[in-house]
Amino acid sequence: MQDQERLTRRAQASPAESAAGGARLAPDSMLALQTEKLQTRARIMTVAEQLATNRAEQMSLAAKLSQAKSRGDELRSQLSVLEERRDSLEALEVAAIRLLGTRNRQEAVAILIEILAALIGSEEVAIYEVDQSKRILKLAASFGVTSPESVPLGGGLAGRVAATGREYIAEEPACQIVE
Repeated sequence: MQDQERLTRRAQASPAESAAGGARLAPDSMLALQTEKLQTRARIMTVAEQLATNRAEQMSLAAKLSQAKSRGDELRSQLSVLEERRDSLEALEVAAIRLLGTRNRQEAVAILIEILAALIGSEEVAIYEVDQSKRILKLAASFGVTSPESVPLGGGLAGRVAATGREYIAEEPACQIVE
């Protein structure tokens, strides 16, 4: 019976008494435990606040990293465009030097057709001259394609392009263009 009374008293004991093994603590000890408990809660709150701050900073840094990656992709794309422009300018410089060294019209046209084929990346190029008096286009030179010697101004693809005065670059080879 005494054992049961002791167990009942222990169950009803305060947390401070339970921590001390069932014995009553002095008021100073109780105050010390409560102070320690409050300090521990304050530390937990401080750590929780720091954790929240760290999480917010982590999210901010992740967003900045994503922006930096996007900017890097954009800059790489711009660099690629600039490199292509540089290559085109270098090709034009070489073309200008070659053209300056020509002695006759036929040689200049042959060089021009090579340059145009290289610049536009085509395997088929034809250059026509407009003869306004006859209202026709006369073939000056061609590369990689068999072209008619003359085309009526406004007739056929080349004639229509010449009549409008605007450039035309085919997406498909000439043999696949249906008029």
